[in-house]
Amino acid sequence: MLDNHTIIYSDGSKALNRATGFGFVIYRGNKRIAQGCGRLSIIEVFDGEAEGARAGLQRALPTSQGQPIHICINNTSVIQGIRSNIPDSSQAAFLEIQAVARIYTIQTHWSPGHQRIKGNEEADSLAKEGITLLVPRGLLPTLSGIKRLTQERKQHQHRKW
Repeated sequence: MLDNHTIIYSDGSKALNRATGFGFVIYRGNKRIAQGCGRLSIIEVFDGEAEGARAGLQRALPTSQGQPIHICINNTSVIQGIRSNIPDSSQAAFLEIQAVARIYTIQTHWSPGHQRIKGNEEADSLAKEGITLLVPRGLLPTLSGIKRLTQERKQHQHRKW
């Protein structure tokens, strides 16, 4: 990548207790310029990955100086949602990224997980850190989170029966 391009690595992570977080790290050339992480409400890892990409993009835009931005993600479904077909879950994140991509040069790239890619490993660690944070007030569950919760409750009721 060129030294004036902004590169965002983002990731999502989910703990055994269902806590889900996201993380991102931003580079310009080889220099790390920002990072962040957060905790989310009732959601799936997919949603965390989308929210991580959105949060990273929000953080990168003010310093991008109009230069190309590359979002590196290890989830191909999230990449498809950014590029074209917005899924039912996390629509706000995908719509925001697509709106920005109509104004700025945004490219998405697949970054395979757990392959010792520095930025991807850092985003993964930050996503795990995000799991430990408190859920911000007012966050709503995503559609996939509601579906999972409904399925779990149905299974629980079935076992009780």
